[in-house]
Amino acid sequence: ETSKKQIELAQNQGKPLAVLFADLNGLKRINDELGHEEGDRAIKDAADTLRNSLRPGDIVARLGGDEFVALLPDLRPEDSDHFIERLARATRQTGEDRERAYRLSLSAGVSFMDWTRADQTIEDVLVEADQRMYTRKRASAGTSFLRLVRSA
Repeated sequence: ETSKKQIELAQNQGKPLAVLFADLNGLKRINDELGHEEGDRAIKDAADTLRNSLRPGDIVARLGGDEFVALLPDLRPEDSDHFIERLARATRQTGEDRERAYRLSLSAGVSFMDWTRADQTIEDVLVEADQRMYTRKRASAGTSFLRLVRSA
């Protein structure tokens, strides 16, 4: 309901509206090698990181599994890279806040409503944000890959 109102408000005022799609990297491996309790902790840490990175008025939800979505009113396209970098810094900080056997890592993509396109839906923007997230994930596979720490 709140997200629907945010979308209508942005459209009526012609203001920017972005959708963020984020994915917790390596959840399957965390679950398989460290157990589901640790996997649940990683999901909670990812959710907390997202929530703490967002601005007042932004709305975040877990889609299920390791995927999250956020509605970002008033985020301009030229600010999206800065926003993603802020999320990456927050993720690194969360990862350093407690000792864990892996590095917390999120991949994210942002897409924008184009109010001049009558045929575009919020679902279209979500799909595009998901595609951008996967593009970023593939581009940074070497740096964002889950690293489990083993003691000898």
